[in-house]
Amino acid sequence: MASIPPILGRVPNSLITTLSQQNIASARGQLLRTQVQLASGKRVLRPSDDPVASGLIGVIDRRLELSDQRMRNLTHASSVMGTLDQAFSDLNEQLLEAKQTALSQIGVGSDAETRKTQAAVIDSIIDGVASSLNRDFAGLQLFAGTGTGRRPIEAVGGGFRYTGT
Repeated sequence: MASIPPILGRVPNSLITTLSQQNIASARGQLLRTQVQLASGKRVLRPSDDPVASGLIGVIDRRLELSDQRMRNLTHASSVMGTLDQAFSDLNEQLLEAKQTALSQIGVGSDAETRKTQAAVIDSIIDGVASSLNRDFAGLQLFAGTGTGRRPIEAVGGGFRYTGT
């Protein structure tokens, strides 16, 4: 705030007017800045308002962004794990069903026609296992190893081949 030094005895009216106008303009500017801060809820509106606070705000913003990204990564990983868990559960059920079917055909009481029918059931179970192993999540082949862009199980001449890594 500009003021007139007390050692000056006489001061022209124009100087007093100019200093008073400068004081009023400065007060208006500070009032406007305060009103904008209150309205926006932000203490620092531009980096030039407070360079140190601006630097700290930048560091905090980066940390918040990293934290948000970590949360998104953990949510995605949790979803992938849930899908894998369901795939393993499906595989377990299919293998138990195949085991039960195979055990029912051992011993007396099973003729060639019944075994042929049960072989078709086993073939469908094997197809289901291959389908479960080719399960993907958001374009990510779950059982392909490091080559997650292509299907890990391919049908080849009546059998299957693992093409993952």
